[in-house]
Amino acid sequence: MLLIFASIMVLGCQPLPQDNSTETDAEQAFINSGRAKAIESETDLWQFYENSKVGFSLRYPHEITPGKDLRIESELVSSLGEQPLGFTTENAEKIRSALATGKFGENDLDWPLEESKQVKNLGELNGQDFLVLGRFEVCDVVFERKLVFYQNDYQIVLTFIAPREKIVAENPEFFTTNPENCGAIPIWNFEKQKDFYVALREGNGSESAQAWFDTFDKIAATIEFQTSESETKVLDNLEALQGFWTSLDDAESTIEFSGERKTDFYSGEKISTEYFKIYGDSLVVNAGAETIRYTIVAVSAEYLTLLHLPRGNLLKYKR
Repeated sequence: MLLIFASIMVLGCQPLPQDNSTETDAEQAFINSGRAKAIESETDLWQFYENSKVGFSLRYPHEITPGKDLRIESELVSSLGEQPLGFTTENAEKIRSALATGKFGENDLDWPLEESKQVKNLGELNGQDFLVLGRFEVCDVVFERKLVFYQNDYQIVLTFIAPREKIVAENPEFFTTNPENCGAIPIWNFEKQKDFYVALREGNGSESAQAWFDTFDKIAATIEFQTSESETKVLDNLEALQGFWTSLDDAESTIEFSGERKTDFYSGEKISTEYFKIYGDSLVVNAGAETIRYTIVAVSAEYLTLLHLPRGNLLKYKR
């Protein structure tokens, strides 16, 4: 097991002493302090990425450029709406439910190679793992490996992009030409896309393609999950809301938050009981077929202020 010492980082490119058989007093003090980090694998030395808002982190090699070679995208499932390539709120909810049971799901995102679709276990949850080798038209050749998973109501999409020209040059047997539509550029022999994937899966791909394929698995293996900032806020707001509140505008009107149930009373009589959810500062109440939305403007030990959406009127309460 290797040890990294801060003193080495300080020395930088300065020549090291010829006789390094014994540690200096500073090095020994660093070791004894417990601040030395144990390096167990190459990934421990990789670059570190963390999204505290969503609640996950990962590592990636130094030669990879985020945003270019590796794209990391996250968006609230409820905010997806109707985006292209199947990235819709409806599809995300169905895929999330399928992954929770260990299934890939029937709703495709992007243009996945059918044979490559698999469930990747990430420890605490599952993700969709698949290849995209082309989109829309016959001339398109791409090498993208994707991982889609769901954390704290967010959809996270990891896309690892391989160097196109190098892989095409190394694998001429998988490509052909279509002079009429694509000129002289190599395009996929679509009947051999499955063979290309199988070779990678079995570890028999070309040098560049196999390195790309295997590095993606190593990156995915570094993913760790934490309590997100938004989840912490949800927990804080949920706890703060609990109890009875009396309207400052009408003393006969009271509400109770108990667990994830909201009950309305008037003159001491129960009017309704509904389930609710909190998303950051948003309070969403499911009232039968109707969904009622509020913004939690402020909540304290004594007072609660809600903004009713979309009307925009403030509702003020005292505990």
